[in-house]
Amino acid sequence: MKLSLSLFFRPVLIEAMTYRIGHHSTSDDSSAYRSVDEVRYWDKKGHPIARFASYLLDKGLWSEDQEKEWKEKSRKDVRFSSFWILKMFVFEIDLPAGYGSICKR
Repeated sequence: MKLSLSLFFRPVLIEAMTYRIGHHSTSDDSSAYRSVDEVRYWDKKGHPIARFASYLLDKGLWSEDQEKEWKEKSRKDVRFSSFWILKMFVFEIDLPAGYGSICKR
C-alpha cells in the first residue's frame, strides 16, 4: 500500500473490519448469540486501539511509562474541565488549590 500511495498519489480503498463490542441497542442482548469470552477477547486483544498500542510498543514509539503519564494527565484534564464547566455555568464555587494559576476568568 505504501508503494501505491507514494508513487501514484491517487485515492486508495482501505477495507477495514472491526468488532462491535456493545449491543445493537438497549433492547438487544448480544449475550444470547455470543459468549462473554468472545466479547472480552475482542475488547482486550482484537480491539483496534489495543492492536495499535501493541504496534507502537513493539516499535519503541510508545512506552508503558508514557501510557501511564498520559492517562493520569488525561484524567486530571477531564476532571478539571468538568469542574470548570460546573463553576462557570452551574455553581459559583472556588477553584481547588493549585488550579487558579492554570485557568483564570
